[in-house]
Amino acid sequence: MRRFFFVLLIFLFNGCITSAKKEFQEPTIEEKFVILTVKNLEKLSVGMTKGEVLEVMREGLSDFPEWLLSLNPFRSETVKIKGKTYEVLYYYVNIGKREGIADINESIPLVFEKGRLTCWGWECFKR
Repeated sequence: MRRFFFVLLIFLFNGCITSAKKEFQEPTIEEKFVILTVKNLEKLSVGMTKGEVLEVMREGLSDFPEWLLSLNPFRSETVKIKGKTYEVLYYYVNIGKREGIADINESIPLVFEKGRLTCWGWECFKR
């Protein structure tokens, strides 16, 4: 009986170690890319030029493969709201359940007016 509990304890302990190893795996290349992108977002400030924003958003990303770099900005558009024209760049910031293409729901918009950053995030569109 003792032997049974000892063997059972070993199996349970081994399962916990295996489970813990899975939890603490090295981030994937996509996860690292997103982490750096989000860190770069934290460096932005209202009034920066589009060129300055693009430079900040590329910081630390030069070693990533081109297919990842091409995700950001993955989309741009011009929108008119209340008679004002804005340029919106969308940056991929969510791992989600990716299926090989960046999705608008996995992004954060950066909004420019006359070439200057006015705001970023989905809250911009609620104003």
